[in-house]
Amino acid sequence: MTRISTTQANLSALNHLLRNQTDLVEAQSQVASGKKATDLKGLVKELGTINAARAVISRSISAVERIKELEPRLSIQDAALGQISSAADQIRQSLIGSIGLDDGLNLMQELDSAFGQITGALNQKFNGRSIFGGTKVDAEPFTAQTLDDVGSAAAVSDLFQNSSVKPVSRIDDGLTVETGFLADDVATDIMTIIKAIKDFNDGAGGPFTDTIDATQRAFIETQLAAIAPVLDALNQVQGKNGLLQKQLETTQAREEDRQILLTGVVGDLEDADLAEAASRLQQAQTAVEASARTFNILSNVSLLNFIR
Repeated sequence: MTRISTTQANLSALNHLLRNQTDLVEAQSQVASGKKATDLKGLVKELGTINAARAVISRSISAVERIKELEPRLSIQDAALGQISSAADQIRQSLIGSIGLDDGLNLMQELDSAFGQITGALNQKFNGRSIFGGTKVDAEPFTAQTLDDVGSAAAVSDLFQNSSVKPVSRIDDGLTVETGFLADDVATDIMTIIKAIKDFNDGAGGPFTDTIDATQRAFIETQLAAIAPVLDALNQVQGKNGLLQKQLETTQAREEDRQILLTGVVGDLEDADLAEAASRLQQAQTAVEASARTFNILSNVSLLNFIR
């Protein structure tokens, strides 16, 4: 029969007590923090996956922040493009009305009103920066203030001073998009029509009065034919802006879903099962109490207790 010394028994009981105390501390920590481990040492196996997921989450958060920064600019841009398109259609309606009523008396006044709306939209700013200026954000891209300025220009192109580079925004490493339009790309054609009407009115064929003659009618009909494709082009530009808004909205929703998914993955790897941790805590407390009692009993064992 193998004999176990008192010292060996005490050491064994002590080791059991220490192990149970370690388990108790770990269980208490998990219940208190909700985490499997309080430092990365306790997550060595999962560390690579956790770090990779956190890196993707960080990039995703940055992408969503950039999209949110773009949203108000694109909304203002959409409103400006809509205003230009609406003003161009007002010019078309004025031309139709002049022919239908055989009266051009109000044509120039209505043209001036539409021109003012287009000018205001072209020089629209966001956070103090011209939205249609390209990289020249500190100057108004369209310089004419009145119809007389348009009439006195040698060419419509002389009225624009935007850059030739469209604004580009990087959403994330895999997505870079053009987020703006240039004033001359948007409005050269409608300004060409406005200048043609202004020049005709100031020239030998004008001015337009309460009765239009055959030459004026023919000119107005020519401008009506010219403005139809201009309106189509303006609507297409606004539609492109709308598609961009939708693309960014979809991208934002996808990135937010990705954050939720990966946050769940990290949580599964890091977070403790609180019900299981609570059960382990109770078991560890019981084990520690039992080990402590055993160690206490063995520590008090002495031969004197048996020879008294």
